[in-house]
Amino acid sequence: MPLLFKKDRTLAFWLLLLFGYCGWIYYLSSGPVSLGNFQFPGLDKILHMGAYGLMAAIAWQVLHRSPWVDRTYLGAWAWCALYGISDEWHQSFTGRYPDVEDWVADVVGAALMLWLIQLYFRHFQPQTEMDSTKTQLS
Repeated sequence: MPLLFKKDRTLAFWLLLLFGYCGWIYYLSSGPVSLGNFQFPGLDKILHMGAYGLMAAIAWQVLHRSPWVDRTYLGAWAWCALYGISDEWHQSFTGRYPDVEDWVADVVGAALMLWLIQLYFRHFQPQTEMDSTKTQLS
């Protein structure tokens, strides 16, 4: 096992989960998706937002644990945005059509999830004694 993953096995777990999740989205976008009778206007955009929100949370976990990235929120959002573009392009080869509105739903869902993560750490994560001392000094 590479030295990086010996140091933090959870990084390897989240990285494998991210690649597996991206592979699952790739598989789903390779053919027609049927929701049966449960459909209403905008449902596919909500599903895109949820799927890419989850991808953003997983990507944030990867980048948060990695020693080489400082901008975890921006990096996770960029991962989702670029993967969303590649997924829409991939659909053009499968008999489906790429949709800019789907991509917008992807990046909005990713941004919303990352905003929620940031809110959690700003307001609900207990501060350590060292963190509160830094806050009082600044």
